[in-house]
Amino acid sequence: GENILDVSLKGEKIPDLQGIIVFTESQEKGIQLEIRFSDSKGEGITKFPRLSLNLEGKLYLRLGDEENYTRGKELFSGPIELFWDSQAFLAKNKGIVPWEKIGEHLEIEKYGILDVVLHTPQGDFEDTVDDVKLYPEG
Repeated sequence: GENILDVSLKGEKIPDLQGIIVFTESQEKGIQLEIRFSDSKGEGITKFPRLSLNLEGKLYLRLGDEENYTRGKELFSGPIELFWDSQAFLAKNKGIVPWEKIGEHLEIEKYGILDVVLHTPQGDFEDTVDDVKLYPEG
C-alpha cells in the first residue's frame, strides 16, 4: 500500500530576524525587488517559512551624481505586490513595481531612490535602495 500524509505547515516567525536588505533589477515588466532577511550578525537568513507579508514603497527620482544626491520628484507611492520564488536561495520574497505605475516612463538612463517598508508578524523593517534603474534593461 501507499501511505499519504497531507500535512499543511504554517510558519509563524523567522528566528533572529533583525532586518531586510532589498535589491532591485530593472526588467521588461517593471522594477523587480528581492527582499532578503538578515540576522543579528548581519548575515543572510537562508531557511525561513513563507509568511503573510505586506510591502509598500516610495520611489523618487534621484537628483545629483552617484556620491552626492537628493530625492527629487515622487514617481511612485503605495503597496508593492509580493510573490514567492521557491527556487531562490536567499530572496524567496520578491515584488514588482510595473512601469505603468511609475509616474513617468523614462527611456533615458536615470536612477531613482526607493524607500521600502516590509510589514511582518515580527514588526516593520525598512530599507533604501539608492541606485534603482528607472529604465528597462534588455
